[in-house]
Amino acid sequence: MWQGIKKGSTEFYGRLTGHAIEQKVAQYSETYGEILLGMHRDMEKSKVEIEKTKELLNEVQQKGQALMSMVENQRDQIRSLDLALKQFRTRVMWSSAAAGLIVIVGGLAWMIHFFK
Repeated sequence: MWQGIKKGSTEFYGRLTGHAIEQKVAQYSETYGEILLGMHRDMEKSKVEIEKTKELLNEVQQKGQALMSMVENQRDQIRSLDLALKQFRTRVMWSSAAAGLIVIVGGLAWMIHFFK
């Protein structure tokens, strides 16, 4: 019984002075303070990861632009080579036609000379 009275008076005294509230506030402050510090550390780690990701993305974009430039240069070179090939084919065709014409004219000349 004496302990019950002591407990009751301690609770009453704690309520009267605000000691019980102060203990609860300290307990919650410690608990939630640790939670907030943990969240802060996690956010700081996330910031670092985000910055690394941004840097990597910038590198990828720069390399992508360099590759696109190379592709455009190669496309221009391919067009130039294609044009040169078409011109060469045309020259070969005309050269073949000229050679054939020479053979025909030569053959006709031989025939005219032979049958005269």
